[in-house]
Amino acid sequence: MNGIWVERTPAAKRFRDRAGFANSRLNTIVVGLEAVKAGTATKPADLAVYWNPKDVKSAAEWARGYATSAVMVYVVDALDTYMSDLALSGTWITNQAKASILANEFQTDVTEVQSLLPSMVTQLADNIVALTNSHDELERNLRDFTARHFGRRKRPSMPMRFSTLLELASGVLPQYRDAIHFLISWRNRHVHGRSSGRVSNAILSELNNNADYFYENHSHLIVDRMIKNYNANGSPTLKEVSSLISVLHRVVSAVDKSIVNQADAKVVFIDALKSDFAQLDDAEQRVKDYWGKDVARRRMKLVAMAGKFGFREVVEGGPDQMPLHLSADEVQAISELPRDDFLELVGIKRLS
Repeated sequence: MNGIWVERTPAAKRFRDRAGFANSRLNTIVVGLEAVKAGTATKPADLAVYWNPKDVKSAAEWARGYATSAVMVYVVDALDTYMSDLALSGTWITNQAKASILANEFQTDVTEVQSLLPSMVTQLADNIVALTNSHDELERNLRDFTARHFGRRKRPSMPMRFSTLLELASGVLPQYRDAIHFLISWRNRHVHGRSSGRVSNAILSELNNNADYFYENHSHLIVDRMIKNYNANGSPTLKEVSSLISVLHRVVSAVDKSIVNQADAKVVFIDALKSDFAQLDDAEQRVKDYWGKDVARRRMKLVAMAGKFGFREVVEGGPDQMPLHLSADEVQAISELPRDDFLELVGIKRLS
């Protein structure tokens, strides 16, 4: 009988499912565009699109830039989803303030809050009476009053959420941190056409200071050329976006490993069971069925349920160091609980 372990969070698995093949898919597009550029690509007769570029080389270059920009947007969205998934699971992030930021919930900015005096309340009351028939003006007054004296509510920016994520983890190289802030900013410039925001000079300086590292470890990426492209509001080149995607995968992997290492295996296992049973209309009956089987088969069913949460059986020859490990005895003890105790453990209320 073996224990069980988790290598990565379900959020990391979903991130890899979404962004794991971004480079290979982009490479397929680029190879196809090279055929367009060479004039050897022809539109199939049954493809119902209009395509008759006057200059195939220019058309291929424009399409290539569009593709690299699109994949950049896509992978940053995958990072966005990863952070939200971690926070909303209720299992991996125990710091509620940080979880709220990662989940992109409204935050209250109190940095410019002014003291509230009785005369101000009186003035507000007078304004409410005077503006009773002017709903828009009344709403503006109430909104301004609330912001001025209680703080402004706004959603956290993507850079703020990413910085919060890094506060929960260790093992991320500083140059990788800066590269992802750079990636997020570049993505924002393409998604928000009027965005004038840019990364700080400190981040650009650190990227330049680590130019040799990126050149040696990321397919001869030339940082100076990448920054010039960014400053010119250009689309990333294939090498630039591929390198940034590679960095993003390494960052998410390092963050996720750190978060898994800080978790309590038993708590995560129980939360996995809770989550799975909560999705069943007949949860109590399912438990009754399981407890009608022998302990070995019941244990097998529970481990299978937790498998959806990333748990796997420990096998001989597996990793020497398992990040999140629950021993065979601990799994067995949960499987041997009296049925009523198990129902209480996973939060199922008895209906019969």
